[in-house]
Amino acid sequence: FRDGTPVRASRARRLSEAIVAVGDFATGPDAAALNAPRLRVTGQLAAVALRVRMLGSAAADLAWVADGTLGAMVTLINQSWDMAAGACIAAEAGAAVTDAEGRPYTLDSTEILAGAPAVVREVAAMVRSARSAVAA
Repeated sequence: FRDGTPVRASRARRLSEAIVAVGDFATGPDAAALNAPRLRVTGQLAAVALRVRMLGSAAADLAWVADGTLGAMVTLINQSWDMAAGACIAAEAGAAVTDAEGRPYTLDSTEILAGAPAVVREVAAMVRSARSAVAA
């Protein structure tokens, strides 16, 4: 709820209709390797999504997914304490909340995708493609 009114996640049917938030980039000694798939996904999103944003807050990303401001969000490395409450709120608002394989998000998930179900499926395919390309 916001101001007593139930929030509702986006019902976008395709990525081209969605504003998508991406999670922060890694820093430190392994940053280049960790950021390679993120950069690839961000580039793929920029070519297809209505807009791409980096808000810098998983809580904001998930709250905006829940209220329909964002069509989707993707964070490729996360900590459960940063995601759990927002994931619950987004799911209650009707968002799909999964990992890149399409499995429901759990506290053990290494990434989180949330948003309109059709958009999340498109983003998940991009994440899987990016991982394969970087690993090759």
